Amino acid sequence: MKYLISVAAVLSMMAFNVNAKDIICEHAGVSSHIIINGNTLVDDMERVIADEVSTGKFESNDSFGKVTYTIHGNRIIMQFMNVTKEYTCDL
Repeated sequence: MKYLISVAAVLSMMAFNVNAKDIICEHAGVSSHIIINGNTLVDDMERVIADEVSTGKFESNDSFGKVTYTIHGNRIIMQFMNVTKEYTCDL
């Protein structure tokens, strides 16, 4: 429930911010919706909300442990628990 309230709050704030980037990405044939608003990244597929710690690098600590997203061109690399997912995005 706490997670749903957090996501709803972030998405509500993003609805009013014209600078929010709504990005469609794909990994292994599965589409994912990622929203970047200022220094916050929301990944709807993995249900992660991450904060920017340096330019193009976002981190979160949640049920996965430490989750890191790094933006490289049109790719977003997600790393957690010795797993790496590479999204190809429509940036």
